[in-house]
Amino acid sequence: MRQVLSPVGLTVDLVVVAQGHVLLVRRGRPPFLGRLALPGGFVERGERLAAAARRECQEETGLLPRRLVPAGAYGEPGRDPRGRVVSFVFRCELSGAVPAVRGGDDARDALWVPIARALRLRLAFDHDRILREVIGAGRRPGAAAPPSRRGRASRARR
Repeated sequence: MRQVLSPVGLTVDLVVVAQGHVLLVRRGRPPFLGRLALPGGFVERGERLAAAARRECQEETGLLPRRLVPAGAYGEPGRDPRGRVVSFVFRCELSGAVPAVRGGDDARDALWVPIARALRLRLAFDHDRILREVIGAGRRPGAAAPPSRRGRASRARR
């Protein structure tokens, strides 16, 4: 019997941290026009996830992140009003001075927001949840994420 696959979009999102700040973009297109969000977007056909994350970050902010650490997958039905979309999230911690960023592509603006303030914002999609979970409500910014347990990661990160 042939299995029919349901259409599911695949995106990448990034939690980029530098000197106690997190990188956000102001959306320039619907959905959530004008709302702050994590940088990210759709993975292109044949593109690797990390390559898509780097491309999207560079297009939307002018920043090309080097070291990306997988931080989870989010696929709760209804998280995107355009349809079923699963997002693979990467974390990137920058050392040194906070680099200059600029909005580009479908991001009207790019800006660094203090982490404590960003955790109180209502971001587009489920990005406020992603930010809380990746940053860790009780962990100091810059601390290593706890090791994931096999079998629990997929259930805990949805």
